Amino acid sequence: MAAALALLYKGSALWLSPRAHAAPMVGAVVRSSLQSPTTDQVSMSSSYNTILGTDTANTLLGSSGADSIVALAGDDSVILGTSVNGDIVNLGDGNDQIQFIIDGTSTSVAGGNGNDSLFLTVGLTSSTISGG
Repeated sequence: MAAALALLYKGSALWLSPRAHAAPMVGAVVRSSLQSPTTDQVSMSSSYNTILGTDTANTLLGSSGADSIVALAGDDSVILGTSVNGDIVNLGDGNDQIQFIIDGTSTSVAGGNGNDSLFLTVGLTSSTISGG
């Protein structure tokens, strides 16, 4: 099994920690208030597939194109794996998790209130991850 890296955000610092396996990292990301990324910071697509969750727990799957995913409140799971290029993800409130199954480029992830988990066992290039 390939080693995975855990990306931990605490305070104003990001930490990469090698992990022997991609076990769930419940509550591993502690977030503080940061401004969401702007289009100047990350190169984004001009056309998106909009995927909108509800105010309860959802499992949201990314599509084959550039996605704009808004999870809303609830303990949501977002899985990005058919194409992760130029995706924008807003996790909303709740104890959410996001998982990247394939390499991604120019992706933006913004957390909300709650403890969010990031499962990252692939490359993520020119991307932004921010807390809520």
